[in-house]
Amino acid sequence: MLEITIISAQELKTPSFCFFSHHLKPFITITTFPLPSSSSPSSCNSIKGCSSCHVYSTMIDDVGGPNPTWGDKFLLPLDPTFFTPNNYSCVNLQLFTKRALLGPSLLGWVQIPASDIFDGPLPLGLARRLSYRVRERDGSSGHGVVNVACRFLGELPVIRQPFAAVDTWQTVTGIPVTALPMRTKCT
Repeated sequence: MLEITIISAQELKTPSFCFFSHHLKPFITITTFPLPSSSSPSSCNSIKGCSSCHVYSTMIDDVGGPNPTWGDKFLLPLDPTFFTPNNYSCVNLQLFTKRALLGPSLLGWVQIPASDIFDGPLPLGLARRLSYRVRERDGSSGHGVVNVACRFLGELPVIRQPFAAVDTWQTVTGIPVTALPMRTKCT
Protein backbone atom coordinates (compact mmCIF):
# COMPACT_ATOMS: atom_id res chain seq x y z
CA MET A 1 0.00 0.00 0.00
CA LEU A 2 1.11 3.51 -0.75
CA GLU A 3 0.15 6.23 1.69
CA ILE A 4 -0.02 9.62 0.00
CA THR A 5 -0.54 12.81 1.98
CA ILE A 6 -1.75 15.87 0.12
CA ILE A 7 -0.01 18.55 2.16
CA SER A 8 -0.65 21.89 0.50
CA ALA A 9 -0.56 24.03 -2.63
CA GLN A 10 0.99 27.43 -3.16
CA GLU A 11 0.42 30.42 -5.43
CA LEU A 12 -2.71 29.13 -7.16
CA LYS A 13 -4.41 31.51 -9.56
CA THR A 14 -8.13 32.13 -9.78
CA PRO A 15 -9.22 31.16 -13.31
CA SER A 16 -10.63 33.88 -15.55
CA PHE A 17 -13.86 31.93 -16.09
CA CYS A 18 -14.93 32.19 -12.40
CA PHE A 19 -17.31 35.11 -12.98
CA PHE A 20 -19.33 35.06 -9.77
CA SER A 21 -16.69 34.12 -7.22
CA HIS A 22 -13.09 35.24 -7.16
CA HIS A 23 -12.37 33.29 -3.97
CA LEU A 24 -10.72 29.91 -4.50
CA LYS A 25 -12.15 26.90 -2.68
CA PRO A 26 -9.70 24.24 -3.89
CA PHE A 27 -9.70 20.48 -3.53
CA ILE A 28 -7.75 17.66 -5.19
CA THR A 29 -8.87 14.33 -6.64
CA ILE A 30 -6.45 11.40 -6.82
CA THR A 31 -6.42 8.45 -9.25
CA THR A 32 -3.72 6.04 -10.41
CA PHE A 33 -2.71 5.04 -13.92
CA PRO A 34 -2.71 2.30 -14.97
CA LEU A 35 -5.90 1.41 -13.15
CA PRO A 36 -5.76 -1.52 -10.71
CA SER A 37 -6.19 -4.89 -12.45
CA SER A 38 -9.44 -5.48 -10.54
CA SER A 39 -11.12 -2.82 -12.69
CA SER A 40 -11.29 -3.53 -16.39
CA PRO A 41 -11.08 -0.63 -18.86
CA SER A 42 -14.49 -1.58 -20.30
CA SER A 43 -16.12 -1.15 -16.90
CA CYS A 44 -14.34 2.18 -16.39
CA ASN A 45 -15.53 4.24 -19.34
CA SER A 46 -15.89 7.22 -17.03
CA ILE A 47 -13.86 7.59 -13.85
CA LYS A 48 -16.75 9.40 -12.13
CA GLY A 49 -19.21 6.63 -12.96
CA CYS A 50 -16.91 3.73 -12.17
CA SER A 51 -17.64 1.93 -8.92
CA SER A 52 -14.50 -0.26 -9.04
CA CYS A 53 -12.02 2.54 -9.87
CA HIS A 54 -10.26 4.18 -6.95
CA VAL A 55 -10.86 7.93 -6.95
CA TYR A 56 -10.11 9.90 -3.79
CA SER A 57 -10.77 13.52 -2.92
CA THR A 58 -9.43 15.92 -0.33
CA MET A 59 -11.64 18.18 1.72
CA ILE A 60 -12.42 21.62 0.29
CA ASP A 61 -10.23 24.35 1.76
CA ASP A 62 -12.58 27.32 2.20
CA VAL A 63 -10.09 29.64 3.89
CA GLY A 64 -6.67 29.11 2.26
CA GLY A 65 -7.47 30.79 -1.05
CA PRO A 66 -4.39 30.63 -3.31
CA ASN A 67 -2.36 28.83 -0.60
CA PRO A 68 -4.57 25.96 0.63
CA THR A 69 -3.51 23.32 3.14
CA TRP A 70 -5.10 19.90 3.52
CA GLY A 71 -2.98 17.29 5.29
CA ASP A 72 -5.38 14.58 4.03
CA LYS A 73 -3.95 11.02 3.89
CA PHE A 74 -5.02 8.31 1.48
CA LEU A 75 -4.08 4.64 1.12
CA LEU A 76 -3.68 3.70 -2.54
CA PRO A 77 -3.83 0.03 -3.48
CA LEU A 78 -1.25 -0.47 -6.24
CA ASP A 79 -0.66 -3.49 -8.46
CA PRO A 80 2.86 -4.96 -8.42
CA THR A 81 3.12 -3.90 -12.08
CA PHE A 82 2.74 -0.23 -11.10
CA PHE A 83 6.50 0.04 -10.47
CA THR A 84 7.61 -2.00 -13.50
CA PRO A 85 10.17 -0.05 -15.56
CA ASN A 86 8.85 1.51 -18.79
CA ASN A 87 5.24 1.10 -17.59
CA TYR A 88 4.51 4.87 -17.51
CA SER A 89 2.58 4.45 -14.27
CA CYS A 90 1.68 7.56 -12.31
CA VAL A 91 -0.54 9.00 -9.63
CA ASN A 92 -2.81 11.68 -11.12
CA LEU A 93 -3.82 14.71 -9.07
CA GLN A 94 -6.49 17.01 -10.43
CA LEU A 95 -6.88 20.37 -8.76
CA PHE A 96 -10.39 21.85 -8.72
CA THR A 97 -12.12 24.86 -7.21
CA LYS A 98 -15.68 24.63 -5.94
CA ARG A 99 -18.16 26.98 -7.63
CA ALA A 100 -21.63 27.63 -6.22
CA LEU A 101 -23.60 27.66 -9.47
CA LEU A 102 -21.80 25.57 -12.06
CA GLY A 103 -20.04 22.93 -9.97
CA PRO A 104 -16.30 22.26 -9.72
CA SER A 105 -13.91 23.88 -12.17
CA LEU A 106 -10.54 22.36 -13.10
CA LEU A 107 -7.60 24.57 -12.09
CA GLY A 108 -4.94 22.18 -13.34
CA TRP A 109 -3.34 18.78 -12.86
CA VAL A 110 -0.18 17.05 -11.66
CA GLN A 111 1.23 13.63 -12.55
CA ILE A 112 3.56 11.91 -10.11
CA PRO A 113 5.56 9.22 -11.97
CA ALA A 114 6.09 5.89 -10.23
CA SER A 115 9.84 6.45 -10.57
CA ASP A 116 9.58 9.56 -8.34
CA ILE A 117 7.68 7.65 -5.66
CA PHE A 118 10.08 4.69 -5.60
CA ASP A 119 13.44 6.12 -6.61
CA GLY A 120 15.77 3.59 -5.07
CA PRO A 121 15.65 1.99 -1.64
CA LEU A 122 13.77 3.96 0.99
CA PRO A 123 13.33 2.58 4.50
CA LEU A 124 9.85 1.25 5.16
CA GLY A 125 7.64 3.90 6.76
CA LEU A 126 9.88 6.83 5.83
CA ALA A 127 8.06 9.52 3.82
CA ARG A 128 9.38 11.08 0.63
CA ARG A 129 8.30 14.72 0.17
CA LEU A 130 7.63 15.79 -3.41
CA SER A 131 6.59 19.11 -5.01
CA TYR A 132 5.19 19.56 -8.52
CA ARG A 133 4.25 22.51 -10.69
CA VAL A 134 0.55 22.56 -11.57
CA ARG A 135 -0.12 22.04 -15.29
CA GLU A 136 -2.83 23.75 -17.35
CA ARG A 137 -5.51 21.73 -19.18
CA ASP A 138 -3.33 21.60 -22.30
CA GLY A 139 -0.25 20.44 -20.36
CA SER A 140 1.56 23.77 -20.40
CA SER A 141 3.10 25.14 -17.23
CA GLY A 142 0.39 26.52 -14.96
CA HIS A 143 0.27 28.56 -11.78
CA GLY A 144 1.09 27.07 -8.44
CA VAL A 145 2.83 24.13 -6.82
CA VAL A 146 1.35 21.06 -5.08
CA ASN A 147 3.23 19.48 -2.15
CA VAL A 148 2.76 15.80 -1.26
CA ALA A 149 4.41 13.12 0.85
CA CYS A 150 4.52 9.41 -0.08
CA ARG A 151 5.48 6.39 2.00
CA PHE A 152 5.02 2.65 1.80
CA LEU A 153 3.07 0.68 4.37
CA GLY A 154 3.59 -3.07 4.43
CA GLU A 155 5.95 -4.62 1.89
CA LEU A 156 8.12 -2.58 -0.42
CA PRO A 157 7.45 -3.12 -4.12
CA VAL A 158 9.64 -5.58 -5.98
CA ILE A 159 11.07 -3.95 -9.09
CA ARG A 160 11.40 -6.40 -11.95
CA GLN A 161 13.90 -5.66 -14.64
CA PRO A 162 12.63 -5.61 -18.25
CA PHE A 163 13.33 -8.65 -20.41
CA ALA A 164 16.87 -8.90 -21.76
CA ALA A 165 17.33 -7.85 -25.36
CA VAL A 166 17.11 -10.70 -27.86
CA ASP A 167 19.91 -11.09 -30.40
CA THR A 168 17.56 -11.37 -33.38
CA TRP A 169 16.42 -8.71 -35.82
CA GLN A 170 12.74 -8.00 -36.23
CA THR A 171 10.84 -5.87 -38.70
CA VAL A 172 8.75 -3.25 -36.98
CA THR A 173 6.10 -1.16 -38.69
CA GLY A 174 5.24 2.17 -37.14
CA ILE A 175 4.15 5.71 -37.81
CA PRO A 176 7.02 8.06 -38.65
CA VAL A 177 7.54 11.02 -36.34
CA THR A 178 7.45 14.44 -37.95
CA ALA A 179 10.58 16.40 -37.18
CA LEU A 180 10.12 19.75 -35.46
CA PRO A 181 11.82 22.73 -37.05
CA MET A 182 15.11 23.66 -35.43
CA ARG A 183 15.09 26.81 -33.38
CA THR A 184 18.08 29.08 -33.56
CA LYS A 185 19.32 30.72 -30.43
CA CYS A 186 18.98 34.50 -30.47
CA THR A 187 21.93 36.45 -29.19
